Amino acid sequence: MGKIRTNIKQNSPNNHEHNLRHLPGGYQQGHQIRVHQALRRLSPLVKYRLQVMAQDIASIERAPGPLFEQRLRSLFHENNGKDPDSPEKDAPEHLENEDPRDLPFTPEWTSTNELIKGIPHQAFPKEAESNRLLNLFNSYMGVTQHFLDQRTFTDNMTLLFNSQASRARQMDTPWFTLYLLVMAMGKLMEEDPREVRGPPGAFWFAEAMRRLPPLHSISEYGIVGLEILCLATTYLQWNDRKNDAYFFVGTTVRLALTLGCNLPFSEQKCLPSERAHRMRVWWTVYMLDQRISAGLGRPASVDDRHLSFDLPGPSPGFDSPEPLNVNVKIARTTGEIMSSLYSRGALSQADLVRKMRNLLQSLHDIGGSIPADLAIDFSNKQFEVTRAGASLYLRLFQSIILCIRPILLQKVKDKVQKTQKQAVTSAISQLCLLCNESALRIIRILMAMQRQEEIVEAPFAFFDLDAAFSAAFVLIMRGFAHKQDSQKPPPQELFQAIDFLEYLSSAGNQAAAQRLKDVRQFSAHVWANVVAFDKDHDVQMGESGASHGVPQVGNTPGAGLPEQSGPSPAQMPLTTPTPSSSVPSWEGEMFGGPADTYGSDTLFGLNLDENLEQAFGLEAAEGIYNSFNDPTLPLTGVDQLDWAELEKMMAPGGSVFKYPYRTSTMVQSTLDSVSILGAGNEASRRILTKEAVNFLAILHRSFEPTRQHLLKLRQQRQIDTDNGHLPDFLPETKHVRDDKNWRGAQPAPGLVNRRVEITGPTDRKMVVNALNSDVWAYMADFEDSNGPTWDNMIQGQANLYDAIRRQVDFKLGEKEYKLRTDRTLPTLIARTRGWHLDEKHFTVDGQPMSGALFDFGLYFFHNAKELISRGAGPYFYLPKMESHLEARLWNDVFNMSQDYIGISRGTIRATVLIETISAVFEMDEIIYELRDHSSGLNCGRWDYIFTFVKRFRNRPGFVLPDRSDVSMTVPFMDAYVKLLISTCHARGVHAMGGMAALIPRKDDPAANAKAMDSVRADKLREVKAGHDGTWVAHPALASIASEIFNEHMPTANQIFIRPEVKVTRDDLINSVVPGKITDEGVRKNLHITLAYMEGWLRGVGCSAINYLMEDAATAEVSRSQLWYWVHHGVSTAEGTKLDKTTMLNVFDEVTKELLKSAPTNNKFELAAKYLRPQVTGEDYADFLTTLLYDEITSVGPSWKL
Repeated sequence: MGKIRTNIKQNSPNNHEHNLRHLPGGYQQGHQIRVHQALRRLSPLVKYRLQVMAQDIASIERAPGPLFEQRLRSLFHENNGKDPDSPEKDAPEHLENEDPRDLPFTPEWTSTNELIKGIPHQAFPKEAESNRLLNLFNSYMGVTQHFLDQRTFTDNMTLLFNSQASRARQMDTPWFTLYLLVMAMGKLMEEDPREVRGPPGAFWFAEAMRRLPPLHSISEYGIVGLEILCLATTYLQWNDRKNDAYFFVGTTVRLALTLGCNLPFSEQKCLPSERAHRMRVWWTVYMLDQRISAGLGRPASVDDRHLSFDLPGPSPGFDSPEPLNVNVKIARTTGEIMSSLYSRGALSQADLVRKMRNLLQSLHDIGGSIPADLAIDFSNKQFEVTRAGASLYLRLFQSIILCIRPILLQKVKDKVQKTQKQAVTSAISQLCLLCNESALRIIRILMAMQRQEEIVEAPFAFFDLDAAFSAAFVLIMRGFAHKQDSQKPPPQELFQAIDFLEYLSSAGNQAAAQRLKDVRQFSAHVWANVVAFDKDHDVQMGESGASHGVPQVGNTPGAGLPEQSGPSPAQMPLTTPTPSSSVPSWEGEMFGGPADTYGSDTLFGLNLDENLEQAFGLEAAEGIYNSFNDPTLPLTGVDQLDWAELEKMMAPGGSVFKYPYRTSTMVQSTLDSVSILGAGNEASRRILTKEAVNFLAILHRSFEPTRQHLLKLRQQRQIDTDNGHLPDFLPETKHVRDDKNWRGAQPAPGLVNRRVEITGPTDRKMVVNALNSDVWAYMADFEDSNGPTWDNMIQGQANLYDAIRRQVDFKLGEKEYKLRTDRTLPTLIARTRGWHLDEKHFTVDGQPMSGALFDFGLYFFHNAKELISRGAGPYFYLPKMESHLEARLWNDVFNMSQDYIGISRGTIRATVLIETISAVFEMDEIIYELRDHSSGLNCGRWDYIFTFVKRFRNRPGFVLPDRSDVSMTVPFMDAYVKLLISTCHARGVHAMGGMAALIPRKDDPAANAKAMDSVRADKLREVKAGHDGTWVAHPALASIASEIFNEHMPTANQIFIRPEVKVTRDDLINSVVPGKITDEGVRKNLHITLAYMEGWLRGVGCSAINYLMEDAATAEVSRSQLWYWVHHGVSTAEGTKLDKTTMLNVFDEVTKELLKSAPTNNKFELAAKYLRPQVTGEDYADFLTTLLYDEITSVGPSWKL
């Protein structure tokens, strides 16, 4: 590059969602911390205003970018009156550095105060510095765009430095806000090694935003207001603040229309020079709108059909308008590409192909109209460029790539996934070649800019960054096409693109740092055996005289590569390709051979005089159409989104992703600090291999801190409810709920039809019986129906391991248990323990491991690839979820795990049980967080009732009647079901029904018939409500459930039924439930809870009690109701006052009754010891399972693997 670069590693991706997930203490707490930090660093003036507004600011919820900015700015201006006591009259001309600190800087600003955090306060620039920055701005932006009337601006700047009095007057005008923005932009355009992180000019930009008037009054500024908004938009755009820029540019367009700047030249009622200025500013605004909208895949603010394209003509005192006009045409064509080619089905095949031909013709013509003094002679290998010319060509070639890239990506996808059914036609090859050549020319332009020292290298120029990334994207896709040929080296231009991104990154451009990371990681996968791209995130390159990042020419293996200790992979000598003006540096079957010399009627060899559809033929036209409308490759034209689609769909083995957990970056794990404290036996030694234990340790070290943080948030939510804050839909995620376009994953193999699922623990007998049942899926339960003794958990893993491999048959006494072979076995879905449970028999670094991660880790590690080979996959049920942040943690676990064993992301599927009152308000968000792994939601009815009582236990208005009266048709349960089904189907995923807990009665046919009728009614309610499947707890109930669902749901599921429902917060917490609290209900609750706890203490997770299959969830409902009734002094229908004394008397009676009929060596006395304090309205354990867990642990000395 001709200069020494310092590579600054960027550890935090420039990604709003990524930053949110790592905020400590939740959204609101984090916001309050930031406000207090900002207060310490602001000027006396701003401090004064913030103190006046403290209560208002504290009430603002965190909102994404523009919304928060708008709210905060509105607050500034609500307090913008000239208060006589305000310190404004004493405010200094510059802001003093009261508390300089070099804090970590995040580019995702929530306000202008956040923007300047960690950046020293700065004085306004002196006159010489102002002129220098203005010249930088003009040289970079003043030819192809038009932001300022240069004469007016320089006159005002002269006045600014003329005298103290004139300076004070200028600083009190709207022009001074414009001046600050020009200075901020100028700072962005210089190569400035800074000591603090953050975008150059941020402090001046923040000061400009502080001075910005309310948007409803900015029109009073006239054309200066438009210039201000235009520059503010550009500053945000250059700093990769695309959402904020989109918000600003929409306002800018509307102001321009309000001022009439879009009117034809002859209709503007002002002086000729002002008309010329207004028109040029208008077309600059138009370009910004088109490009920012295209970059986000969103609609532009103005429809071209309503515009008069009266482009600027020559005007005295102004530069030639031709560069500006060319830029406008490119922007207009880019917008048309996005709105037509990427409209997904809006155009017929013939219309789409014709539209593509016209767009390519337009780009060809635009390229030919670039003024001669800006044109680039590509036939000269050492061509020179101007800044303005380079900018136009970069945008032109990006538009060509945008027009053709889906064809390239579709063909590469077909080749890599071996789904290609027809040979690649010469026409398709021509288009791919055109896309590739555009990418190569982009890189050559960027290299020429670096070669010419007189060209300003603006490290924050968004179109330089976007062009480099777009070109690298294409070159990597070419690499995929040749991936089977391990001896094909990467093109020189890819190294040059990496080199350019590295320069931008080292200058502090965090967006470039993330793109650089993406490009390196994908490249390292494509050319894994040719060149080392990644070692501690650094591309390894030669160090001799060649350009930085270009592999050295050599005739011996590994020339120019870093030395490696030990055996090295096979590597080929790299020869530096020689780029030419017209021939790409590679050839290949998919892209055709070297092109002939291109004539004037061709665009890099594509003959545009012919009818494109006829020239391509029907086969090629169909291929082009399908490339833009492939439902398995939903391309948007947005670089980062299309890149993400390729990560999901094109990486064989799933080893290339945005945030891969490579071996070199994985949490380093050693077995020395892992202790296995449970008894060792044949099953444990088979399951707890060194490799599996290492994986468990990695899971623990990677995710345990986040788990602990989320558990603390659960405690805080309970405190909030106790203090009067009822649960509600989250305002900070409203945009997720309101966006109707996103969907969850398509159903995975084996999960399309789930009409009846059986549930049960993982003992060997249950596993065989469940898999032999006439059901569609078996939920193998490590949670509520399973007692989590060490032996149960390990033996359960061994049983599932054997069942998956069809080696689970066994003999018990004289009876043989064998898997049936006459039909396909039900799909296996494992349910892990919840986030709240520990596995105390397995510790890492002295801490017990999460039970959820222990269950998931062993099942996934041993069985994922085996399940895939059998046509299914690693599928899970996730219980006790309380927020979308907990779903996000699971998604992170899934991504890391899939990367670790080398399978594609999205292979894991998870159904979330909505069984907490807080989760019901975040169902959209939960599916969204897991969307690539989501297989739907389930109505966990018993736990849901339990958490309803638990969450509101300290509030007297939420009393519920006897458990038997709280059915699925009571108001709050009905609202819960309706909202769950509506939410799931709107997002394209399954809405699963709940458990039929009744079990057959052999001793009483009449009672049995009544019970089975109840099961039928429950399943009929579910299928008619819209559920896609249901649960049963006993094989005998499977036929009843199947009969009902087969009759009323003839299709595999009914996701296509999308009921419109209106469910409010009040509906979901409506505790008005018909029924009574009875003396018998009290005794039943005591009987169920004691009986269940006694069995659990013996290691039995589910028990048949009173002909109901009781598990932890049903027991939790019973004991929580008892606690609530005593705590709030409720009386039964018979008039019994439920106080502590009464409850303990009944408790003792029930305990004695159970002891009389119990076998010896029972655990009733121990169960009574734990339950007794839990039913008096005083002590309340979060979960019975955590209360009792120490009693079933069998911790011993650690044993060696």
